[in-house]
Amino acid sequence: MVHIAEGVLPIYLVILGWIFTFIFLAISVNNLKKAPEKISLTSLFTCLCFIASLIHIPIGPTNVHLTLNGITGLILGYVSYLAIFIALFFQSIFFNFGGLLVLGINTFNIAFPALIFYFLFKKFIYTDFKILQFIIGFIAGFGSVILSIILAALELKIANQEFSNIVNLAVKTYIPVGILEGFITGIILVTLKPFLKSFFGGKN
Repeated sequence: MVHIAEGVLPIYLVILGWIFTFIFLAISVNNLKKAPEKISLTSLFTCLCFIASLIHIPIGPTNVHLTLNGITGLILGYVSYLAIFIALFFQSIFFNFGGLLVLGINTFNIAFPALIFYFLFKKFIYTDFKILQFIIGFIAGFGSVILSIILAALELKIANQEFSNIVNLAVKTYIPVGILEGFITGIILVTLKPFLKSFFGGKN
């Protein structure tokens, strides 16, 4: 459901999505220029986000699939917006997921939650307590997925109330997806901690 198809949303929502995306892309690119050590990881997580969405289940005008936006946000910080944008761009080009016209708002739906949970937990990413680190990863992974689906659901309901039944079904479907992403995010965060701490010097 995170990929909203073209022709579904009113034009003002599409434009608003692009405005927010241009703003966050500018912030993301500027952040990457200041931290060139993130370039290799940005490429890696762009690929992971791209691959994660290849396995999907169509429901009405949207699709249900993994996003990995939570872990991408925690690892890349503000640069995650750029990584997710590039992944969605190639998905729309090669597989017609969503479409180029709605690329802005689809990027916002997936990347903005990643930024929120990065902002909330950035001070605790390198904690020495593995259990706490896993919990942080789980909350970020689960929360990012749920917030993404909530944003998409609100936009679809604004677009057409006839989508209400589809939206309700998709939201319920994404709860187990969110739980799965929570576990994946927690495990990856705990596993990569030594590498990330040495790679970034404890700063992200």
